[in-house]
Amino acid sequence: MKSETSYINYLKLEQPEIWETILKAEKDGLIVVDEETDSVTATNRLLLTYPGLHDIINMLVEGWNQKKAAAFGQELISNLLK
Repeated sequence: MKSETSYINYLKLEQPEIWETILKAEKDGLIVVDEETDSVTATNRLLLTYPGLHDIINMLVEGWNQKKAAAFGQELISNLLK
């Protein structure tokens, strides 16, 4: 998934400091980043050693979902008004 609206692009463009941290955690084997499927996944190692970070990943996903839902809603209304 290579669109501007992908989750990974959201992280890269709107959360650059978090993205850098994710890349460091990936090198440590705590997170798996798969740009082809547009996913950032916690490994069992992360879940066992830093369970709070798993919650943060979930919060990032929730923030992106809310942003996408708002954009989708605006696009839907705009299309209905045409």
